Amino acid sequence: DENATEQTVSETGENQAEEADGLENDVLTENSDVEKEPVVEEKEETYVIKTSKAEVTFSNRGGDIVSYKIFQTKSNGEIETIEMSDNISDTNRSFGVAFGSQDQPIRNEIFSVMTSKTNPNLKPLQIGFVKDINYNGSKVKLAKLYTFKDDEEVFNLEISVESENGLTSGDYGYT
Repeated sequence: DENATEQTVSETGENQAEEADGLENDVLTENSDVEKEPVVEEKEETYVIKTSKAEVTFSNRGGDIVSYKIFQTKSNGEIETIEMSDNISDTNRSFGVAFGSQDQPIRNEIFSVMTSKTNPNLKPLQIGFVKDINYNGSKVKLAKLYTFKDDEEVFNLEISVESENGLTSGDYGYT
């Protein structure tokens, strides 16, 4: 997207040996006590986490991955980059979340973003996304927390769905 901006969250550095302790309320919570917030234009932005093994680009639209490149060393010592997130589009992003049946579109709203620079509870190789959503008359808080380690290609993704009334969609529900 031409209007998207990119921000680097963390570059390769110290080894992040500690795991995230889970989706803690103080990590992935927006201040919902403020009744009148200023109207802010929602703009899609991208965020990059780079480790010694991968470079991952996120969009605040859905809190999804739009590029996941792993670094492989060839036998001749050259570094090869392999894109793991293929066929990315406005309606298809890696780790998108949809509510309801399998034919429902992924959540496409702009999410609030949290990094170690904006939230002291997050570690340098973590990024979180959170959004309050109205779904079938219920107020729902959807949160994602991605945790990386510098020396690994894999990551941990925690998804939290909070609703006072639970979620229902046809024959499916969440409480």
